[in-house]
Amino acid sequence: MIQRFARWMIVVLLALTGALGLYDGIHEWHAARSPLQRTVTICILLYGLFGMLAAVGMIRRSRWAVWATAGWALAVTYAGGLAAIAYAPEATAGGALVAGIASALIGVFAVWIAYRTTR
Repeated sequence: MIQRFARWMIVVLLALTGALGLYDGIHEWHAARSPLQRTVTICILLYGLFGMLAAVGMIRRSRWAVWATAGWALAVTYAGGLAAIAYAPEATAGGALVAGIASALIGVFAVWIAYRTTR
């Protein structure tokens, strides 16, 4: 029961962030001015793509969903950790570090749930 709930919670998380990532990445591409902003935007597009792919894989209980979720987690961690520095020069390195760690923990949890529920 708990695994089923966790699986569907991760499917919703992946699908929502996937849809938002694709939408935001496409619409914010021209707003990115510096190379760091461009890399963040690319990672937003990547977590959009990986999120949608992983959500489909999780619904189908496919083993490749773990790898797609891992790609999503890496892209979310990069974007979450560096977006503050890329778009707000007054942001502190400590704040970016905390955001990156929080994003990484969510990503690790998502990969773990994907692994546990697709085998």
